[in-house]
Amino acid sequence: MTSIPSITVTDHVIQLYTAYRHTTDNDAKGLFFAVDCRQICRPIPSYAAQDRVTIVRYLHESSGLSIDGSAVKEEKAKKSFATIRPLRPDEYEFGMDEQVKPAGFATADDLKKYALEQGWIGMRVDLWDEEEGELTADGQPQGTLIKVQYWYGKEQKEDGTADWIQVLHDIMYIGQLDGTQGKEGELIE
Repeated sequence: MTSIPSITVTDHVIQLYTAYRHTTDNDAKGLFFAVDCRQICRPIPSYAAQDRVTIVRYLHESSGLSIDGSAVKEEKAKKSFATIRPLRPDEYEFGMDEQVKPAGFATADDLKKYALEQGWIGMRVDLWDEEEGELTADGQPQGTLIKVQYWYGKEQKEDGTADWIQVLHDIMYIGQLDGTQGKEGELIE
């Protein structure tokens, strides 16, 4: 049986995620991930990762900046938003086997068992951008929505203390705004 983590742990993980979100340097963002942090991408399974280095490379590619910081594409002006909340017990799932295998897991059930054994906690994050001045025919903003389950595990530090760190990114949706953005969770500025 899974349970929602305590308020204290939840608040701490939200603070960690907020610091991660406000970190602008993609290499520095990697410090929020365990060295063996993995990534599942349900809509595009080949966008999986089995380590921090690969995820940081993906961050560079998706940000429009090359690894040396030079622009690789021109972006439209947009506003960026995020909400975060703890996963509900019924959301402790990892998709299908073919979605988790590229990240190095045998099956989705094995991954779930491992996450529970390790005491991972999951946070649901909706990230979205609204393109300024761009509206749909019905007057709604245009933009991109990404739904992610960030999983955190305890990692031992050199000084003997432990803290929560990102151990798995489970990207559940990448697409156009669908009207669900911002409906649940705490808004992160």
